[in-house]
Amino acid sequence: MDSEDEMEEAIARACVPSGAYVTITLEGVSPHAYSRVSPDTILTVVSLLPHENKISVLHAGLSQTSKCEADKEVPIKSKDVLTFRCGWKTWQGRPIFSQNNLNSDKHKFERFMPLDGAFFACTMFGPVTYTPCPVLVFREAAEFGEGVGKRRELLAHGSMIGADADRIVLKRIILTGYPTRVHKRHATVKYMFYNPEDVKVSV
Repeated sequence: MDSEDEMEEAIARACVPSGAYVTITLEGVSPHAYSRVSPDTILTVVSLLPHENKISVLHAGLSQTSKCEADKEVPIKSKDVLTFRCGWKTWQGRPIFSQNNLNSDKHKFERFMPLDGAFFACTMFGPVTYTPCPVLVFREAAEFGEGVGKRRELLAHGSMIGADADRIVLKRIILTGYPTRVHKRHATVKYMFYNPEDVKVSV
């Protein structure tokens, strides 16, 4: 108990009261990197909460609105590379989409991102983020001019559901095999996952 109290007191002494002015000194910044910072640039300093430096399976509740720039003629498939902006963090991932069923702990897998304002869940790997942090999802659009790089188009927005590696996402697939024995509700089937197509569709 004494060690825990001392640790809490040390944390309290290290905290800066709200509204106080502090001076932050950055060390190890090369002159080349410093020259690239404009004098008019505003630098943002943030701190990490416990476990926010770890990577986990994240789930976000998303939807589309009229402000989204997604082209309906170009569908967004599951496992496509998308860019996520969650709070001040930005990372790329290959998410899978699923229904966000509040009345069940099992959720159906979606091959494509639902459109027309439907609510859905997005599952991806990313840094642990606490709820209900807002989430923006972008996609790299095609090049729209010579000498101009790619731009990001907004696909969906929502909030973080949480980090849960035990969330069940069900995917319906058809497997082929040769039944050798059937007894009531049990069956023995050979040659399942025998074809390469069965292995690819189950992953």
